[in-house]
Amino acid sequence: MHTKESRHASVAVRVPDQHAELDAHNAGTCDCTLLRGAVNDPRGIETLTGRERQVLTLLGHGMPNRLIARRLGIVERTAKAHVASIVEKLGVSSRLEAALMAHLHHPLICTGGIVPRDTPPRVNTPATAHGC
Repeated sequence: MHTKESRHASVAVRVPDQHAELDAHNAGTCDCTLLRGAVNDPRGIETLTGRERQVLTLLGHGMPNRLIARRLGIVERTAKAHVASIVEKLGVSSRLEAALMAHLHHPLICTGGIVPRDTPPRVNTPATAHGC
């Protein structure tokens, strides 16, 4: 029977203080570029129409254009046009970033119950208490 002997070297590893890093992120005082992106800038939200806010809320639920259109009673091409307008107005580069904004700035986007509920939501997407 053959056994290997291993030698473990003692290595000093610097572990950053995760709480201090999170505090810096939350306070906006860190040097990383994460907080400087368009996703964290809610100024474009005020330019959205009511329908665009509905579409953005559904984007935040991960819905594709086809399901957004079905939920809102519009054609898919119109849903796609709304998504393109939202991306432009918010100054983001993709529908994913727009969806992130829907989560980060939800209180600014959803006034509660603005999304029609005539079509059941996706199975893996829990609805919030106010109907979004």
